[in-house]
Amino acid sequence: MENNGGYIVMTKLKVKDPNLTPKPMDPAKCYWVSAKPKTWEAAVENCSHQRSQLAVLKSKEEMAFIKEMIQNIPAAWMGLSTNQPGGKMWMWQDGSPLQEDL
Repeated sequence: MENNGGYIVMTKLKVKDPNLTPKPMDPAKCYWVSAKPKTWEAAVENCSHQRSQLAVLKSKEEMAFIKEMIQNIPAAWMGLSTNQPGGKMWMWQDGSPLQEDL
């Protein structure tokens, strides 16, 4: 397993590329993990070149799924950032605000 934009655990899927897999709860989402460490900005750019984005978490279930996948990964990036002093307004890469209950 590798680390970078999103994170995966291969279970019972038959996929030729072990770095891609649909999220079990949502087959429209895939998580890709890179072996090369990058800055957040470089990770965003890398995802953009692949017509994707860093992981955007929308539910506690998705957060638990990601947390389980990255438990043995030393560093991980998510698609969350702030451009305000003090980090008072956090936004996901898709433009949605961070939900306080996550």
